[in-house]
Amino acid sequence: MRKSANPNYRSVNEYRYIVCIFLFLLILAGCQSNNKSSSKSQKQSVATLPPANDDFFQEIGREIGLDFIHSIGEHDLTNIIESDGGGAAFLDYDQDGYIDLYICSGTWIEGFSHGEKPAKLPENHLYRNHGDGTFEDVTKKAGVGGPWYSMGVTVGDYNNDGYPDIYVSNYRPNVLYKNNGNGTFTDVTKRAMVGGGNECSVGAVWLDYDNDGLLYLYVGNYLAFDPQYKYYYAPEGFPGPLAYDSQMDVLYHNNGDGTFEDVTESMGIIDMDGRAMGVGAADYDDDGFVDIYVANDHIVNYLWHNDGGKVFTDRGTMSGTGFSQAGEATVSMSVDFADYNGDGLLDMFISDDTYCSLYENLGNGIFSDT
Repeated sequence: MRKSANPNYRSVNEYRYIVCIFLFLLILAGCQSNNKSSSKSQKQSVATLPPANDDFFQEIGREIGLDFIHSIGEHDLTNIIESDGGGAAFLDYDQDGYIDLYICSGTWIEGFSHGEKPAKLPENHLYRNHGDGTFEDVTKKAGVGGPWYSMGVTVGDYNNDGYPDIYVSNYRPNVLYKNNGNGTFTDVTKRAMVGGGNECSVGAVWLDYDNDGLLYLYVGNYLAFDPQYKYYYAPEGFPGPLAYDSQMDVLYHNNGDGTFEDVTESMGIIDMDGRAMGVGAADYDDDGFVDIYVANDHIVNYLWHNDGGKVFTDRGTMSGTGFSQAGEATVSMSVDFADYNGDGLLDMFISDDTYCSLYENLGNGIFSDT
């Protein structure tokens, strides 16, 4: 009776039903548009800056052209060298006012990697910043791809031509790329004599230790890896760092003519048993000469104090930065300097595989792990 009394009853309910369906579809479309795995985001142009969303940080690397994928050279992790590495550096290589990016990768090596050799070997990559939030892979054009098993990278203008050069730390010989100033680089390792030998280098840093206006190079070496050594240690499935002999770090003096000289021993760098991972340089005591800190894996860390540009003295233990707060040799990975408390003194942060350390500079060459 009520239906026949109101001829518009059916049409009104049908209208409400259609409106509800329409609103539901709108909400569903909105949810899908915010879904990071939606087809729209997948089809978005690689070199397009995506719009901001409500996240504090967005993963935008692939969309803006940073399509780098780090490789250990094979599918399975089989040794300690493959567990390290993956360094990167910011630099304005073409001096256009925009910061570019160089990223290191491992690769497949005969007698080192256990898996099958891939059809295309992984390599390092250089990405040029377009200045609009997007990047372009210019590795081939610049000539800085490899083939190296790269662990780290440090940037500095060693020849004072105004263009930053690239030093790549590798398993086996290292590489120095001279910036030609035209968007390309030249491998000058042999002439410069900074390649080393069969060391495994990870951290390195440029510094002017005698204030003559030239950059020198400190290279931290890790351990003497032997791919044939089969000792088995259950937690990792392969031998750890203390199962191998350590390797001496190297300090290179810049001769000013494109060549370098090994001055490690003459400058007092007596590396007894270090396994260097991260290396940093800063004048921590404000005496006008840059000092060097070496973060060692499983071994006491070094703080090489620069004695007037003539020799270095290890003050790691004396300064309180050789060990962690627990009084044990740390599993140190890297080092950074900053005046975190604004007292005018440089403090140190040491990243660690187990327990990181923030060393407050108390002055007079003493630090406290806070």
